[in-house]
Amino acid sequence: MVVFDEELVTNPVVSAAIITYNHKRYLSQCVESVLSQIASFDFEVVIADDCSTDGTREICLEYQKKYPQKVKLILQETNVGLINNYCALLQACRGDYIAQISGDDYWCDKNKLQRQKEALEEKEDCDLCYTNICTCDVDGNLDKEGLRKGHLGITFEQHLFKAGYLAANSWMFRQSVISYLDLQPWFVDESFALALDVLAHSKLYYLDEVMAVYRCHKGSSSFPDKIEGTFRFQKGVLDMQMYFANKYSCSDEIKNRLLIRGYLVILPIAIKANREDFIIEARKYLKDQSFDIDGIILDLREGKNALRSRAYKLGKRLLFPFSWVKKFYVHHVKTVSQ
Repeated sequence: MVVFDEELVTNPVVSAAIITYNHKRYLSQCVESVLSQIASFDFEVVIADDCSTDGTREICLEYQKKYPQKVKLILQETNVGLINNYCALLQACRGDYIAQISGDDYWCDKNKLQRQKEALEEKEDCDLCYTNICTCDVDGNLDKEGLRKGHLGITFEQHLFKAGYLAANSWMFRQSVISYLDLQPWFVDESFALALDVLAHSKLYYLDEVMAVYRCHKGSSSFPDKIEGTFRFQKGVLDMQMYFANKYSCSDEIKNRLLIRGYLVILPIAIKANREDFIIEARKYLKDQSFDIDGIILDLREGKNALRSRAYKLGKRLLFPFSWVKKFYVHHVKTVSQ
């Protein structure tokens, strides 16, 4: 269901796109941070709610009624999932530029939209602009030190391999990105996919100023509160990496490195989650790559080198190297392709 008023701005230059699900506690702060933007152009605020059950929808309706000239709603009648809700959100955006944010995050610079639009106008070879960010906890306590440092010139292969977090709540990208964006319903993260498609077709531009705040809390897709959720998310990321490696014809060497790293990172999680199907799959592949995989699995089952994941220090720093992986390279690998 789409909800908007005839007073809605006619020709928005920017669409501020808010994706939300059960964000009742945080949504007002998010929307207020968007509405308070100071810009020399018209912008709309599009909110897509994935059939929330906690009162989030009621907050959305209140804002649409209060700001009919600004706010348009996409209200899902059933829970359609992250990717489908995100696609509906993008399709509803009419601006030349789209600035996205999750309903539990917020912007902390009132000139963010203006600055990013000007940056993309100047950098015609870049399709997406992102900024530095900081984090806060569930109670809003800020860690004011920025998290993004020196991300100028990142390449497709670098992002594919590291699957690092690129501060999606700070993004502004051109409407034209939608024309080549590939979002499969089974994807576990929309921002990873979008960044890869942009890097395959264009460039990213980075503003080294803190303009957004990312909220860290358990239960989100990047901070699953159960081990099975953590397994599904990280396995989903590995599947996405291989999908894009095949889509953009990466070399066999890159695909091999992706699988080695992915299996080693996910293996201790799979053991803890009792996912024998994945353990068998990883064991076969890593053994073929000359790993002492039986020794690795034995160590993990006995609790040695137990999972000490820093992969989600921010929340979406996916499959970043773990210290135990490095140890296994030294102690268990006979031959590893560099």
